[in-house]
Amino acid sequence: TDGMDTASRTFMHDAQEAAARAEVLVFALSTNDLIVDPYPKGEAVLDLLTGPTGGHILPARDESQLTKAFRQIEKALRNQYALGYQPANFDPDGKYRPVEVIPVKHGLKVQCRKGYFARALEALKH
Repeated sequence: TDGMDTASRTFMHDAQEAAARAEVLVFALSTNDLIVDPYPKGEAVLDLLTGPTGGHILPARDESQLTKAFRQIEKALRNQYALGYQPANFDPDGKYRPVEVIPVKHGLKVQCRKGYFARALEALKH
């Protein structure tokens, strides 16, 4: 996509929720020239989809940038760690829970999703 918002806000919300429920990283490859981008909001729209998943937008305006972007995605996927916790007041209501991960060691960069959907009581029974 060129990032231009031609869809409704509902579509974006649905896409964000689907990505959050699937617990996936979303990366966007931008072919826009940021200097003369006719749709300056396009990058912001892509960020709305990628940011909450822990992914991000990568420039891909030429073959060199595209190759670099795929290497960055590969590196991100190969360097993942799983972090888990159990909330003290778990409520199986299926609602979205925001999460913030703050590194103790200075200089570390955390790239993670912004939250998750709690399992609903019905899903826990299966």
